[in-house]
Amino acid sequence: KYPINKRFEVRQWILGSKAVIHNSCTTGVEAALLNTPVIAYVPHEWERLETPNEVSVRCTTAADVFDTINHYVEESVHPDTDTKTKLQSYIGNIEYLSAEQVANVVDSITASTNKIVR
Repeated sequence: KYPINKRFEVRQWILGSKAVIHNSCTTGVEAALLNTPVIAYVPHEWERLETPNEVSVRCTTAADVFDTINHYVEESVHPDTDTKTKLQSYIGNIEYLSAEQVANVVDSITASTNKIVR
């Protein structure tokens, strides 16, 4: 129904969607972090990025994908709540803003530099 357009960031597409379907794609991780339902369509087992599939509902057939989409849309189901827990070992700043951490480090360096210079 809607053509895919690569001119825009994927985040806007994710935020405007009811669910995201992928296969071992980091877009699945982005969608999970944005609390959008994520479906990993994995018709064949192969060695690929598994982290994106870990934060997704795994479907092995097209029928499973359609059933899962219908479930998300009709039931207004939200992704599981332990997505952040699953990603914490991969993403260091999942519970805080990295800009705050950087600012704290800069402040501590500035404070120690000012003591030395004076």
